[in-house]
Amino acid sequence: LMAGEPAHPMFAAAVERSEPARLPGAVLHDLGAYPAAVTGMGDVYGEVHWLDGAAFDAIIARLDAYEGEEYHRIRCPVWLDGGAPVDAWVYLADPVAMAVYPIIADGRWPGVRRARSA
Repeated sequence: LMAGEPAHPMFAAAVERSEPARLPGAVLHDLGAYPAAVTGMGDVYGEVHWLDGAAFDAIIARLDAYEGEEYHRIRCPVWLDGGAPVDAWVYLADPVAMAVYPIIADGRWPGVRRARSA
């Protein structure tokens, strides 16, 4: 759902603010066309997006439908680049189902995507 990724336009017009963030206690898997985060021993790096309150419920419903039953949306603490923790909604996949996919060791998806397109 990061800026520049295919799903971002689904909610970009309602983004009031975005900041880089780190999700501790998670691991990122490479599914080829997109990543999947699961609980685990590591950190996943991404973005936190603050949405227009009036559009929030509709956007969350749209994103839940997009992510499907493969992912579960949970509220958990993430750390902003400046070090401040904030609660955020995060989509996590089933770690058992994702175990067949390679782990992205540094927890950063954009680098994997850029390397493939180079």
